[in-house]
Amino acid sequence: MKKLAPVLMGTLIVISWFMPQPVLASLHRADLVVAGSSCAACLIRIEKKLKARPGVLKAMVSIYRPYAAIVVYDNAKTSIKDLTKVFAAENASANKVVDHEIKEVPVLLLPLYK
Repeated sequence: MKKLAPVLMGTLIVISWFMPQPVLASLHRADLVVAGSSCAACLIRIEKKLKARPGVLKAMVSIYRPYAAIVVYDNAKTSIKDLTKVFAAENASANKVVDHEIKEVPVLLLPLYK
């Protein structure tokens, strides 16, 4: 029985990964470009601060040009205005902001900008 437990636990993890994410009525995705900061450590710090915000489900900031950022958040708990305050706190700004409603949390975050 002890040999079977790790196999079952691994199976449960895989099954839960493929299960659909909960659908929120106020789910949004913001795509933007970070300006004023090109230091990799600073961009990673911005990403960590975005992830720590209440209402943010996923966040990604690229350390490569054009420094794209993607934030998936619950619009009932936070707003794009609150998220841009994170950039201002790091002496950066959010440019080319495209915010739109989505139906579910994406598994992968791929930037719209090339």
